Amino acid sequence: AKQIFEEGYWEGEAIQERKDGKEIFVLNATTLVKDDNGNPIGTVKVNRNISERKKIQLELEAAEIRFRTTFEQSPDIIIILDPETQKAVEFNDAVCELLGYTREEFANLHVSDYDAIENPEEAKTHIENILKNGSEDFETKFLTKNGEIKDIFARVKVIELNGQKYFQSIARDITERKKKEEEIRLQSEIMTSLSEGAYLVRLDDGIIVYTNPRFEEMFGYNPGEMIGKNVAIVNAPTDKTPEETKDKIMKVLSETGEWHGEVLNIKKDGTPFWSFANVSVFDHSEHGKVLVSVHTNITERKKTEKIISDLAKFPSENPSPVLRVTKDRVIYANQSAQELFNTYNGEILPDLLRQSVNNVINENLARNLELTLQNRVYSFAITPIEDENYANIYGRDITKQKKAIKKIEDLARFPSENPNPVFRATKDHVIYANQACEEVFHICRGEILPQLFGGIVNEALNKKLAKIIEIEHDKRNYSISTNPIIDENYVNIYVMDITERKKAENILRANQEKFSALFNNANDAIALIAVTEDNKLGQFIEVNNTYIERYGYSRDEFLKLTPQDIDDPILYDKIPGLMKDFLKDGHGTFYMTHVTKEGLKIPVEISSHIFDLKGKKVVISISRDITERKRAEQELKESEHNLGERVKELNCLYGISRIGEKPSVTFNEIIQGTLDLIPPAWQFPEVICARIIYNEKEYKTGNFYETKWKLESQV
Repeated sequence: AKQIFEEGYWEGEAIQERKDGKEIFVLNATTLVKDDNGNPIGTVKVNRNISERKKIQLELEAAEIRFRTTFEQSPDIIIILDPETQKAVEFNDAVCELLGYTREEFANLHVSDYDAIENPEEAKTHIENILKNGSEDFETKFLTKNGEIKDIFARVKVIELNGQKYFQSIARDITERKKKEEEIRLQSEIMTSLSEGAYLVRLDDGIIVYTNPRFEEMFGYNPGEMIGKNVAIVNAPTDKTPEETKDKIMKVLSETGEWHGEVLNIKKDGTPFWSFANVSVFDHSEHGKVLVSVHTNITERKKTEKIISDLAKFPSENPSPVLRVTKDRVIYANQSAQELFNTYNGEILPDLLRQSVNNVINENLARNLELTLQNRVYSFAITPIEDENYANIYGRDITKQKKAIKKIEDLARFPSENPNPVFRATKDHVIYANQACEEVFHICRGEILPQLFGGIVNEALNKKLAKIIEIEHDKRNYSISTNPIIDENYVNIYVMDITERKKAENILRANQEKFSALFNNANDAIALIAVTEDNKLGQFIEVNNTYIERYGYSRDEFLKLTPQDIDDPILYDKIPGLMKDFLKDGHGTFYMTHVTKEGLKIPVEISSHIFDLKGKKVVISISRDITERKRAEQELKESEHNLGERVKELNCLYGISRIGEKPSVTFNEIIQGTLDLIPPAWQFPEVICARIIYNEKEYKTGNFYETKWKLESQV
């Protein structure tokens, strides 16, 4: 009203009620009427019914609200993209939540800024293809603000707004789905892509009914070539025939349902190799009872064990004399010692050794003894074994070394006859040089001392000390021994060509490095463990790098631990029995769970055996992390179980359908036949049992027993 009086006109929407009580929307235009003096005398109103237009407007507003709500609240990413700028002109919060950007940040990004697959040029080409085709569904990857990769399924369609083309993109985060798809894909390929060889054998006749590709490759057969053959063909002849090996394993399977152990297999071409096999029995829908066997080729591991074992051969194999003695008797003498001393186990200690052995045991101090026996010179290291009242004696033939030393001593007395360079020099002149010196170093008597030896001579005279150093000259290695004669102010210098010795040392060093690399870079954890005097496992003597990396202890920490310190406490009751059998047999393969320093539990397969190292029992233990194998075995068992349950279900349904197919079958016969079929088809018998009573007759599962925890009903 104020506007009408002030401005003389008003227009606006209003709701008015008709005579019939119905409300309508009107567009009202009101004009103020004045007299000749300009005083208001009335108004003129014009009303236009706009109910239909208003209805359409309200519907559009409601639709816009629905669209906006859907757009903003959608869990899927919705983006309206300008194909020219490659920037989003509109987008919902879902894209910001997924990628970690604020709305302001995302609005300034181009597609190539968050697409992890396409660069700007590739994105441009992709956009052109979508414009050409009108739409496209595809998978891509988005890069989040913090660098994480997300798998995305995008559905893009070309739309037109106000005459301009845009992309409407509805995208969904499928990262978790892709992971699940990958898991399903992996599960479906467990048998075909298993890194271990796997095969199925019919239990009643030992015929192979399935082999995965890895198994065929491992044994050198073509695809399908092993099907229908007897399982004994995979066993290599040992002290048992292939059939006897098969029968031995089958016997254990019949008693326990599973077998685990090492077996010598044979390839199609006759090449033998070692495998570790895990064998179990299950019911197969097509083949009845079958055994599934998973084989791992452990040939390399066996070679590693042999290399380490060979580094510390048992005394009986040692070509040098080895004895264990008390003060008066021989406890043990290997073949070489028996021949050298003409003595045997249990006999009186030879007189040649008696005094030295008694001194060593009484003083508890190791000594060396040199003896000439059978025209050879031997050096014997006599080591006392504390608290045991005996000593170990290790001998080695040093005849060659003694002759070499004597030759050097003789040559030192007669320099002119020495084939090695010998000369005498002051600080600046050569007093004497033998012929070898002249030939090798071109040094002659009376000449100025060559620069090569100037520093060596001056140092010897200044420090007044004899010294041995090594030098390289003319691609050969030499050992220089200096002996200063202080009162005469000159130095005697003895030179020996050690080129061949250095080569031998380098070869030895290379072999040591090779062993060290083999030991420390092995994928399996390898350890040497002491055996205590009371025949128990003692502390770790040495561990390789894999042990340290796997369990989180430093090398120093490990050498203070025993194997039980890393065993799962839940297995403590099992350990004494395992160790008793192992220490009795001297070797064994068993399964344990180890615990890292941080408390992580790791299932392991341990292969160990005992050998003698410097007169003491030592265990070499090779521990393999079988986490992935355990996971695969569990998945396989679950698959077997589910398959078995499904077979029971299908057998039951098939049986019921057969009953219904019988002509003139009665209702009672249907009930009776169904009741016969239900108990053997009962699923999950390990946790559920059942009984049905019909016409006073019981029908129950094989595992049925009645408790107070039950559900029952009458029909």
